[in-house]
Amino acid sequence: VAASSAQLRSKLSALQQEVRAHIAEEHSFRKANANFAPESDTTKLLLAACEKLAVEKEAMAKANFEEHTSDLTYLCKRFSTSVDTGLPETTIAERRAAAGQPPLGVASGVRERRRFGLSMFTCCQRDFPPQQAWWTDISSRLCQEYQVLRDRALVNVPAAELVTGDIVFLGAGQRCAADARVLVHEAGTAVDASHLTLEAIDVRMCSAEATAAAVTDSANILLKDSFLVAGALFCMVVRAPTNALIPATARDPREDGKFMLDATVPSGMSMSQCRSLFKQLCVKGKTACRSYEVMAKLAHVQALVILLTPDLLDGGTAPA
Repeated sequence: VAASSAQLRSKLSALQQEVRAHIAEEHSFRKANANFAPESDTTKLLLAACEKLAVEKEAMAKANFEEHTSDLTYLCKRFSTSVDTGLPETTIAERRAAAGQPPLGVASGVRERRRFGLSMFTCCQRDFPPQQAWWTDISSRLCQEYQVLRDRALVNVPAAELVTGDIVFLGAGQRCAADARVLVHEAGTAVDASHLTLEAIDVRMCSAEATAAAVTDSANILLKDSFLVAGALFCMVVRAPTNALIPATARDPREDGKFMLDATVPSGMSMSQCRSLFKQLCVKGKTACRSYEVMAKLAHVQALVILLTPDLLDGGTAPA
């Protein structure tokens, strides 16, 4: 993973040089025009026309913005980011505040979801799971973190703290926590979006270029909650995690940064039995199950296959 990241970062540096060259070319006319003395009305008119065209070009890029087709130079301007250094912390704080998100490091909490008319509430001492050592130990591992370029350094950032303009590294087995644009990738990098697009098989070979008219069909876009099944890449977050191109459906009520427990009691079991089994799975199996009904089904499973990566092994958990 570290080798892949280092190799791709060198590609990011080359890509940023292209962006800088493009920006310099866009503004080169101003340097050239500075050599002309605006003494005549004709010269003044021509200089004003050049400036007007530049402003109109910028306005057109803004009006026609699309996550998959807009020029990378414009993306960097729009999100105030750099592909080889990432976002500065001041910009991140401002962006989270503007989106109504909590300051960095504030826990999102744990919730228990019940069907059949029962309410959803934030966990406290009388709720379940309780804030006891056995649960806080395992819940601390459930928050998936990502390697993100910020202020030139590659740091670990929880999924809920990603913002637009973040430059994120993803490896095989990882879930994309927000819609993102592919910047650079290893040969053969592929992403599975089948469960999002409802196609029987929707495994896409990643590309740095747009491959379709529709943003959700293009291979240079990683859809939120899609999974990287091969290779590695760096991508730019183009939509906040709470504003996905394909919104979460009623059958997939995940919330970023929150553990959702479906407390529907299976037939033949009691609530106390379910909670006791949930605790035993956490304590003895180091496993947190999101549904009491799923726990009942697991009792009949003889083999369970989990895709692991070195990062997941180091973190001691794997997303379900």
